[in-house]
Formats: sequence, C-alpha cells, structure tokens
Amino acid sequence: MDCLSVMGDSSNMDKTDQLIKGFADRIRHLRESRNISQEAFAEAAGMDRAGYGRIERGQVDVRLSTIARIAEALELPMADLFDERERTRRKKAPRR
Repeated sequence: MDCLSVMGDSSNMDKTDQLIKGFADRIRHLRESRNISQEAFAEAAGMDRAGYGRIERGQVDVRLSTIARIAEALELPMADLFDERERTRRKKAPRR
C-alpha cells in the first residue's frame, strides 16, 4: 500500500494546508491591526499564549469551537476570519 492510499489525496492535503495557513495569516493580521499582543489576545479568547501562537503559525488544524472564541474576541463574525481574497472570489463565482 503506497503512502497516498493511507494519507489520502495529496492535493487535498495541500488545500487543507493552504486553508490553515490562510486562516493563520488572517487572524494574525486582524490581531496586529488592533495592536493587541498575542498574550493579551490569547487571554481574551480564553486560551494560553503558546497554543494561540501555534494557531497563528498555522501549526494546528483549529477546532470550530476555537474559531468561534477567536471570532468573539475579535468581535467579528466567524466568516470574517477566513482569507478575504477567498471570500471575494467565492462571492464573484456564478451560482448553479
């Protein structure tokens, strides 16, 4: 059995990695644009700083409940936490 059979489609892995990285970059940008330290933000979101740092570096696949806490701490809808370019591209795509 080859590695792809066990691990799944490598293109899906790449897409997942891209989504995680885009999310990490977006929340870092949103936090920094508010001039909030990682430590202060992690506390506001009910997390430890090290765990939140791993999220911002794209090192973990974040749970939905954690995304909700981050959105609440930023006072934004959860959808706003995802890469703005991706959201814009989807809005422009024709619906079937």
